[in-house]
Order: sequence, then C-alpha cells, then structure tokens
Amino acid sequence: MNRKKINIIILLIITGFISGCDLELDKIEVEKSIYINQPSLNLFVGESKKLTASPTSATFNWRSEDIQVATVNSSGVVEAVGVGSTNIVAFYDNVQTKIEVTVTELKPLIDIVLSVPAVEFGLGDEATISVTPEPLDANNYDRFYWKSDNEKVVRVSPSGKLTAISLGNANITIRGGNIIKTIPVGVYRNVNIAYKKPVIVSSILNTTYPGENAVDGVITNVSRWVSKGGAGFPQWIVIDFEGENKIHEFRFYGDTYNQITDFKLQKEVNGEWIDIFSESGNSSYTYIRSFEETMASKVRFYITKTTKDDIVRLRELEIMAKAYE
Repeated sequence: MNRKKINIIILLIITGFISGCDLELDKIEVEKSIYINQPSLNLFVGESKKLTASPTSATFNWRSEDIQVATVNSSGVVEAVGVGSTNIVAFYDNVQTKIEVTVTELKPLIDIVLSVPAVEFGLGDEATISVTPEPLDANNYDRFYWKSDNEKVVRVSPSGKLTAISLGNANITIRGGNIIKTIPVGVYRNVNIAYKKPVIVSSILNTTYPGENAVDGVITNVSRWVSKGGAGFPQWIVIDFEGENKIHEFRFYGDTYNQITDFKLQKEVNGEWIDIFSESGNSSYTYIRSFEETMASKVRFYITKTTKDDIVRLRELEIMAKAYE
C-alpha cells in the first residue's frame, strides 16, 4: 500500500471519530472588575475630590452608603458633608467596587511656636530646635519641613537636628502647612581671651609661682599660680582684658591635692565687683561652666575655700568669648 492511500485512510478514521462524538467546547468568560483610582479618601468637611473608574469603556454609576457623611455625583465627584466614615460605590452590569471615605473637621495650623528665638553653638556641635504646633490638634499639615539657607555653615536634618559645619551664620526655615518661621543660627569657636592678659593677684608663695602663670596657656604643676601660705581667705586673681568683651564661659584647672571648692566669678562695673555666678562644694580640679553672655573688661576669680589648706594652687584659668571667623 502506498503512502497516499495510508494518509487517506487515517483522515477518514479521524473524520469519522469526530463526527461520531459530541465534542463540546467550553466558553471562557472574562470576569468583570472595576478599579477606582484611589484606595481610600480622607477629606475635610466641605472638601471635594473626583474619582475615576476603569475600564474607561464602561459607563459607571456612583452612590454613597451614607449621604450624611459624603455624597457623590454621576461624574464621581465626592463631596465631604459631615464628620464620619462611609463607602463610595462604583457599579455597572451587576459589578461593583467600593472605597472608604473618612471625613474630619478641619483644624488649621495657625502658628509654629519655636523653643528659642535664635541658636548659637560651637563648631562641630549639634543642637535641636523644638517646635510646637498651635493648636496642638491642627490637622491640615503632615509634618514640619526644615531647610538651611547656608549648608556650608549649618545643616539640618528632617527632624530638625542642626549640625555646625563651619564658622558663620545661616537661617533655618521651618514650614508646616501654610505657616513659615525662620530662625537665625550662628556657629562660633571659643577663644580664650584671658590668654597672656595682665593679672593682679592677692598674694604669691614666691616669684616662681606668679599670677601670670595662670594665663600662660600651660596647664602643668610647674607653671601655676600659688598663693601665700597662712594668708587666709579670700584669695583672688584679677584679669584685665584691656577692653570690653562679651564672655560666656569660665574654666579653671586646679590642683588634685587641694581642690578649690567655694568661689565666685565677678566682673567690674563702675569700680565695683558684681557676681556673674558663685559656686560652693565643687569637687573637681577641672571646672567648666557656661553662663549667659555678659560684657566685661575685667573679671575676678574670688576664692573663699579649698579642701585642705589656705593655699590656692591654680594651673590655668580661661575665659571664653565667641568668634565667628
């Protein structure tokens, strides 16, 4: 039998098999779905928002499940009516989908209250500005936004932490909603203006330990001011800045054997000594204290007590001023 006859026989068999069977082809139905361009809505009373649905070839109907909270028109525009939650439904051809709408009362932000009117801090330091919304329950902003107008001097993080980069000045802007506040910031370095300035002391043990040793920049026991034994208290050292200076920090380096416990820092005003601050019960031979900036041409370190005897042993004394360049 040749190949042509074989092919004809096979074709007849297949044709007969198909004709003798009830072959039913299943129809594949595509499930209809509706997609809304927003998964949910948060609106203030009186606000409106247009929703769109797809497929775009369909004609949709819209309805609200609670018209006391929100309404929706035939174009999908939702209007917030009252405080609460409801669902907005889009439907066609017995197919529907819905999204939740939450409506709240608008409480606008009316002010941003800053913890300080200005910031000054040292090179390499960090600082934080605290901000408070007014009213506290304002709800028309998501967060505060921070910006420095001179990032070569000060950088600010999204949380409001400031970092001093270099000496100089910058302005930090804080924005919340429609409210904007600006705060000036200065970055300084501390300068010891007592260094090698003229001094007068109440007494000296001998010429090896004069008052000048306390402002020579050398913090050792070899170079120090030592007062006269048996002279009693008070003992003091006066530093003349040779002109008015704005000072803000005091440091001294004392003696580990006989610590300076009770003392005052004073400035001269019209021939009288006025206290800048006083200390009692100090237990550290290295002492640092900042204070509110004040103008002074002379200061006096006025000592009234030490831990062991009446001899003051002062390795170094520093008075700090701020420099911005």
